[in-house]
Amino acid sequence: MDRNLSGFLIGCLGAAVTLLAYQQTVVTSTQSVAAGFVVILFALFVKEAFISL
Repeated sequence: MDRNLSGFLIGCLGAAVTLLAYQQTVVTSTQSVAAGFVVILFALFVKEAFISL
């Protein structure tokens, strides 16, 4: 898969985790926002070819 597409899809997943932070009750909203931020950073690293999948 193209690294731009991979980065985009992973970024969308991170954005969804971040946006859904206040609608779930499994973890605190702060932890969910932090997890979404980490996933978005991972997507950036994939897109910039620091990490290859």
